[in-house]
Amino acid sequence: MKSGTSITLYNSAPVSEILWSLRARSLSKARKALVKEVPEGLHDFRVALRRTEATAAALGKKTIERKARSLVRSLSPLRQLEVNRRLLSRLREMGHLSENVASGLDARWDAEYSEGLEEAARAATRGKSRRLEKKLRLRARHPQDDTPFRLEIERRRVESRLVPPPEDASDRRLHRYRIAVKRARYLAEDLTAGFLDKCSRALHERHATEIGLRLT
Repeated sequence: MKSGTSITLYNSAPVSEILWSLRARSLSKARKALVKEVPEGLHDFRVALRRTEATAAALGKKTIERKARSLVRSLSPLRQLEVNRRLLSRLREMGHLSENVASGLDARWDAEYSEGLEEAARAATRGKSRRLEKKLRLRARHPQDDTPFRLEIERRRVESRLVPPPEDASDRRLHRYRIAVKRARYLAEDLTAGFLDKCSRALHERHATEIGLRLT
């Protein structure tokens, strides 16, 4: 079966189930890592949310898209503080800051980060994140026939707008460009994940059938 845009579709009923289940599992795993204060836990949690946002936007699930985006934005200040602490550590090692200044900033940011991380962990455990996971699992129970088509259309749309910023671009513009590049990659990976999982299932079923035939 082919669409008007020459995109070949395959049996797509399970694909939406695969993707929503994958998004739910990834978000749950990242949330647990955040709560346990695993290194990169905050980063991984935000990535899981951005992937969820990209998938939801492509498949037209606006409520899920908005909830995921809202959670990402709520964690942005904490993520920036995490990055700042790493930069401070690097500058300190290179000797670009006096020990007094570095120690003062380190103590201040460490306290702010610890407090923010505890608050984020509480919110992730009891708040919007858990409800979002529940919504993702519910979506997995309702197949969406046009999933591959929607993913490909959104991927092409995002990639068509990937114009590298000029050398003198602002930090904000560079950040938006990096986010757009990641979004295009997420959509391409969604398409690949759905296809590979379906191939894996088909091979498993064929193997099981062949074993059954040999045993009869």
